[in-house]
Amino acid sequence: MLKSQEDGFIRLQIDVIQSKISLIISEVILEKQRLVLAKWGKDVAAIIPDDEFERLEWLRYDIQYGQFQLDEEYDDDESGIPCISINELEFNFDCILAQVMDNDEIFGLTFPTASFEDNNENFISGAILMNINNFWIPDYWLNK
Repeated sequence: MLKSQEDGFIRLQIDVIQSKISLIISEVILEKQRLVLAKWGKDVAAIIPDDEFERLEWLRYDIQYGQFQLDEEYDDDESGIPCISINELEFNFDCILAQVMDNDEIFGLTFPTASFEDNNENFISGAILMNINNFWIPDYWLNK
C-alpha cells in the first residue's frame, strides 16, 4: 500500500491514515517504511520503525555532544517510552496525535497481540510516533 516515496519517506494526510491505521502501521513495522503525517499541508508528526528511532537518537547525541565527549549533564532517561497498541491509537487517534503535536510526546506502537501485563506500558515497540521536530535534525546542529 505504501509505495510512493520522496526523500526516503512517505507523506500522508492525517485523514488518510485514520481510515487505514492498522494496515499502514503494520507496513511501517514490517516493511521498515518511514511515514510523515501532514495536517492541512503542514508536516506534524512522523512514524518510523523503532530501530530507525534508535539510530536517530544516537545520531542526535553524537552531533550534540561529539563522538568522544562525555557530557556530565546528559541524563539517559531509562524509564522507557510509553507504548500503546495500534488498536488504542486507532480508537484515540485525535487525542494521541494532539499529545504528540502539542506536548512533544513520543509513543511506541505495538501490534494488537502484545499483552500489557500488570498495566505496564513500557516494553518493546515496533514503531515510534513522534513530533515532526524530533524527526528532522536541526540545521544548526549540522553546522557546528
